[in-house]
Amino acid sequence: MMRPGIARKAPTTWLVAASIASASLAAVLSGVIGASVRAPIAPVTAIPEARTAASELPPLDRGGSDDGARAPIASAPAAEAPAELAERGTAIDARVRAAGLAAAIDPEIFRVATFDVHARAIARTLDPETARDLARLAADVGAPAAERVAAAAILRGAPGQAIALPGAAVGFLRDAWTARESDPTLAAAAVGSLAAFGNREDRRALLDESATSSSSAALARAGLSAARGDDAALEIAAAAADDRDPRRAEIAVSALTAIASSDDRELTEMGRSRCAEALARALAAKTTKDASSARLLSALAALDPRKAERPLLAAIADASTSDAGAQSAASALAAGSSTATNVRADLERLRDDARLSDRRRTLVAATLLRSSPDR
Repeated sequence: MMRPGIARKAPTTWLVAASIASASLAAVLSGVIGASVRAPIAPVTAIPEARTAASELPPLDRGGSDDGARAPIASAPAAEAPAELAERGTAIDARVRAAGLAAAIDPEIFRVATFDVHARAIARTLDPETARDLARLAADVGAPAAERVAAAAILRGAPGQAIALPGAAVGFLRDAWTARESDPTLAAAAVGSLAAFGNREDRRALLDESATSSSSAALARAGLSAARGDDAALEIAAAAADDRDPRRAEIAVSALTAIASSDDRELTEMGRSRCAEALARALAAKTTKDASSARLLSALAALDPRKAERPLLAAIADASTSDAGAQSAASALAAGSSTATNVRADLERLRDDARLSDRRRTLVAATLLRSSPDR
């Protein structure tokens, strides 16, 4: 039988032991938790897209001791400068545009007219930086040939950009045209840019090729019509006024008319005037009013409508002018409505002139109708 005194003390002893155990456990837990609180937080890596250095942010205050309680956040790598990012962006944009157009330089689907229309459409959206990147792409020997040709074609139609291709790019276009027998599709896509960015010798070679009966003569004529600038126009005007080689002169007149009729060939008013003077002298020297005279008149009207007014009227009134020549002169007058308005009284006089044939008077009446301000 247990003694009463011992029975009463047992619970007390157990409670004391339990209290000691609880205190020990609390101490252990406190040490673990405290160590966790005092441990430094791992450095935070800055997100590159934020473009903000993490070191600019204030350090976190965890309220502990200085032993790791205020660990700084790791600094982010230096962000790229905005100018560098913009330059890379325009280079990528230029490459994408050129690659899109280059896809059309495929023998199965390529059409010169469609290719040129697409190139001009892209060119109208260019900014100066992208235009410069396209020029660099055209000169890049490591780029695909089709992309280099496409880049030059886009620049050819860029209004007001006046970008001069690097020599390496022009040389590449020249090589593409020279290799037209082996790769006619690439040559067809390149020839217009060669006429636009090449030199006098390049355009002379194209004109010579145009006058032959070779399979590439038509391509050379199309390319020559894409020439741009005063110097190129004056070269072609000189060939147009030289009737010693009628076939060559005819091709030059056609090319000059196309150049003068386009709004993206960078012809100045001075350039137009000088070309028009060359054609006017050639017309005055002619003793007969043949088909070549009519073509010269059309080119003159495209270059300088006001300067062409009197020669066009004279061609319509001259009975020796062929019906085709008179028709061409009348069309040129009607095409420039302001020009036709300036000579309206003269046209009315010709319409009522009984000395002219009925066919010619009908033509004059139609010209008056087409140029009427009410239309």
